[in-house]
Amino acid sequence: MRLALIAAGVLALVYAMSVPGKAQPLSPERVLGAQLRLAASLTTEMAKQPRDNPNIVISPASVAGVMALIDIGADTKMRGAIWDTLGFKPALGHDARSDLAALRATITQAPKNQTDDARFDLANVVMFDPKAKPYDKAIKAMRATGAEVSTAPLSDVENIKRINRWVAEKTQNLIPAILADAPLPPGLVAVNALYFKGLWPQPFNKDLTKPQTFHMVAGNTQVPMMHAQERYGFRRDGDFAAVEMPYRGGRFALVVLTNTARSLPWEDFAPVTGWLNGGGFSSQEVSLSLPRFTLQASEELLEPLKALGLKHGMDSVTAFENLTMLPQEISRIVQKTFMKVDEEGTEAAAATGVVMETTALKRHEPERLVVDRPFLFALRDRERGLILMSGYIAKPSTGPAASLGAPKQFASETPTSPHK
Repeated sequence: MRLALIAAGVLALVYAMSVPGKAQPLSPERVLGAQLRLAASLTTEMAKQPRDNPNIVISPASVAGVMALIDIGADTKMRGAIWDTLGFKPALGHDARSDLAALRATITQAPKNQTDDARFDLANVVMFDPKAKPYDKAIKAMRATGAEVSTAPLSDVENIKRINRWVAEKTQNLIPAILADAPLPPGLVAVNALYFKGLWPQPFNKDLTKPQTFHMVAGNTQVPMMHAQERYGFRRDGDFAAVEMPYRGGRFALVVLTNTARSLPWEDFAPVTGWLNGGGFSSQEVSLSLPRFTLQASEELLEPLKALGLKHGMDSVTAFENLTMLPQEISRIVQKTFMKVDEEGTEAAAATGVVMETTALKRHEPERLVVDRPFLFALRDRERGLILMSGYIAKPSTGPAASLGAPKQFASETPTSPHK
């Protein structure tokens, strides 16, 4: 018998998870440190693979949400592997069990106490196939996290469609579906949906947006370039420069980091990836030119995550012994992402699938930053430390990015933007 566990994470609408117990959220600093390590390590591994899409866009928060949910049924070896994979480092008073429980509490509470300035939600749904013989304890633990949990045959296509409709609803149709409308073997499907929408305090003037050359690593392309002069967080060291742009309310911010002299591949940004945490920035008047872009992608993440440490847990024959009576192993992890940055603000979504089978300063002249070369970015939750989206943009796009070919059990990319 085969077991399937599929988790989807979507950036822009996020609903949460937490296991039973009184775990308190992790400090934002510890969450952010782990999220930055996960983002950098995962992007590095993905860049090593043959790629048709020059851009790498991932949701570290979605990956963390999915893996933290799976931890509910993990044995000790798998729990340690998940902890390592998510970028956690040993520290006094911290271990895998406590950190992952606290991470679930962090994710559970992240969407709470929001204002009307930005929309951020995290949602989970779990569907067990009754033939998988799930443990009541696992079902109760997942429900305790706030996840919607049900039991229904995954061989019935209508149940697969129910999951897809849920994903579409939670992501405002940015991710129309995560699964192909086809039967799945007995197991379970767990979906983590993340959605974010934030507006700039002062929008870019659309009348100033003009086509401009963007210098890629190999060749040039034309992009719609937005222009503004505002007070932002700013940092420069030699040819590297970065800007931190807050959204209304100040809780969320977008960091954009580029090299103003050379068009660099991902690996050449390694010395400055730490800038994405927002540290070392000072408030300055900045004359900013930033591409307007919309990106969509589908990525296979299992092999990169195995390289980060997940493989050690997968070697355990009892890796997820607390989920169902049947042994399980992860056979596939897929993430789908959407991100749109324009004159008004940012909207983003991500879906991550895990498949398991048996066995105030003085005013100076403004700094000038023209982002017309490859750049890194991180969309951060300053309050919780989560990185909702991050990546390396080699070629800004105004339409769907090239898909890397999601496996047939996952929904294919939609041919047109949902914003048409």
